[in-house]
Amino acid sequence: SGYEDDFEDYKEEMEKLDYALRNKYNKEPNKENRMWLLKKHIRVNPGDLDVLTNALLLARRGGKKAKILARDSHLREAVEDVTSKHPELKDSLEYIRYSEKDEDDY
Repeated sequence: SGYEDDFEDYKEEMEKLDYALRNKYNKEPNKENRMWLLKKHIRVNPGDLDVLTNALLLARRGGKKAKILARDSHLREAVEDVTSKHPELKDSLEYIRYSEKDEDDY
């Protein structure tokens, strides 16, 4: 199982993304332009996007909810945005806010 298998379920979304890039924005559908388009629509930085993608992959693979422990309003918004647009992901993804107080416990 390689990289391609992981994204098999997202093939349709990728095709929509590439279609929009070619026809609406007249851009080449490569990784850089896909990230640009995603950021434009989701307002997430590449690091957050990385966290979200990995969390979803792990959740799907493990059949459990991926909990993202962070103190980052953009990441929280991204999780809320994704789960509101795709309610079926609510079982897979959860944002948990932690505070400095929690850090002191370690």
